[in-house]
Amino acid sequence: MIITFLTGVLSRMLSTLVVLGVLVFHMGSPVPQALGVITVSPTEIRGPVATTSPTIIVKPAPVATTTPTVKIPPKPKPVVPVVPPKVTPPSVVVPTPPVPPPPPPATTTPNVPEGPTTIVIGYIPLLGGGTVHAGQTVPVSYLQITNVGTASTVVKGFWVTQTGTAPASIVIGLSTVDDQGGSRGSSGGMEGSSPFTGYLALAPADAHFEPGQLRLFTIKAKISSDVSSAIGQGITLVVSSVETSATVSGSFPIPARGTTWTIAQ
Repeated sequence: MIITFLTGVLSRMLSTLVVLGVLVFHMGSPVPQALGVITVSPTEIRGPVATTSPTIIVKPAPVATTTPTVKIPPKPKPVVPVVPPKVTPPSVVVPTPPVPPPPPPATTTPNVPEGPTTIVIGYIPLLGGGTVHAGQTVPVSYLQITNVGTASTVVKGFWVTQTGTAPASIVIGLSTVDDQGGSRGSSGGMEGSSPFTGYLALAPADAHFEPGQLRLFTIKAKISSDVSSAIGQGITLVVSSVETSATVSGSFPIPARGTTWTIAQ
């Protein structure tokens, strides 16, 4: 539209210039009519003057449609923890245990046939008695036996006597064990029965003695679970003799006064 408007304006300006040139030419010539030129008044040449101003359309500048570039800061590098180097602990050297010295020469002669020999029996005074309850088992004597002869022998058991105030039937079982655990024996132990005949009973051992051998024995008594008839009474068991073929050297009864246990429910 603007180009059309400018073309029109230029065309009018060119026509005006042409007309002005023609007027100048005729004004300077004495015989304009002789030339056949038609005189035109300025009003006729000028024509109507446009009274409207040209419309100028101003196009707005194009709006930027691009999104501004936003700089994203780089991600921080992850911090890698510093792992200390693995330290291997020094190996622990376990010292070799010392080699025990060889055992002293045996004082016994093994596999010696049985024969006439002598054993010595003694009492170890470690018991003091006390209170015994129904169903308990208590030690009644600690013995030390040594074969002092030149032949081996067997101790089959120990005869014990109840010298206390309680009836012997309160004791329903007798047992023996030596310090080496190699000889164990027992009799009775069931309710309603007793190893005693009267006030005497055998505590079995069946222990083999080589010449020069020493052993420690414990004699134990098991009390009945029914002691209602003997509450407050005592049992006192003493070793009155040893069941063996060897000669026995010792002072009986062992111990002389015995160890008393008072019966309680």
